Amino acid sequence: LAVSETDGESPDKLGGSLVTPVVSLQGERSPRFQMTWLRTKEAIRFTVSPLTYLYTLQGATALAMAMRAAVRTAARRAERPASAAFSRFLSASTTVEADYVIVGAGSAGCVLANRLTAAGADVVLLEAGGSGTIDSWKSLFTRLPTALSIPMHFSEFNWGFMAEPEERLNGKSITCPRGRGLGGSSSINGMVYVRGHPCDYAAWEEAGAAGWGWPDVAPYFKRMENWGGDDDQDGLRGKEGPLHVKDGENALGTPLFDLWAEACKQAGYGRVSDYNGVRQEGGAPMPMTVFHSGPNKGQRCSTAAAYLKPAMSRPNLNVLTNASVARVMWVGEGEGEGEGA
Repeated sequence: LAVSETDGESPDKLGGSLVTPVVSLQGERSPRFQMTWLRTKEAIRFTVSPLTYLYTLQGATALAMAMRAAVRTAARRAERPASAAFSRFLSASTTVEADYVIVGAGSAGCVLANRLTAAGADVVLLEAGGSGTIDSWKSLFTRLPTALSIPMHFSEFNWGFMAEPEERLNGKSITCPRGRGLGGSSSINGMVYVRGHPCDYAAWEEAGAAGWGWPDVAPYFKRMENWGGDDDQDGLRGKEGPLHVKDGENALGTPLFDLWAEACKQAGYGRVSDYNGVRQEGGAPMPMTVFHSGPNKGQRCSTAAAYLKPAMSRPNLNVLTNASVARVMWVGEGEGEGEGA
């Protein structure tokens, strides 16, 4: 695999020539990354203007740190071969046999790829979108929590679905952002972490979904979670899972934070410290899927970051991006005996 550069189309909101990494099968053993520090710096410079609305000190500081990290990462890639993780991406012309083919590297697809390869299965993961959510300088938009509204404005990260015109809204169509690329919607959503009420799962089970009651699903919530909060008096939170969940906090120090929760209490709704605990109803801080520790502290914890990226070094996982699947052909459906895909 060899990595070369091509001039990609500029996003709607940004100007300038952007560098897009392209993987092609050229028979070489060692990948090479032809991106210079200067080109990367010039491209990143175009991103400053639309981010001026991030006027808080916290947002500006986090943005500066993310941009500096992106420049340094690209500079290191220019000086050495591409990492083993990047070389796990397949060429569209490559033939690979696998125990499982997963269509879609969204929230569920990334989890499946991690768990199946950890169990020793050979997996091919197909994603219609690109890999820019984790391996390009543009990933600073998907990694920076305060920039959460930016990826939704680009077709590279958002499918841009629209609802049917609503009669009660004078025929207006409501936008329905859905993630495109590794991590799916977990790479562009608001990072709000809500498990759901146990009664909802009980209703599912009563409707015929055997094995989906709260006692059945609760252990899996704990297994996937790395809870960074202090309050877990009921023992419902997980501490050793890959998905970081950060406790809600008053990051801006505004007095409205506590006053709002107190108003909920005075209105009779109550006040809780963790709405994913025993009691869901009431005013509470908002837990978010954000890294609360480690080298990625402060960044979005998408399923691509929590599940897929750690699995990319496994030899039994291959990922093909920009691959739209139209249908599944079973053995015998092809033109010849035994053909299929």
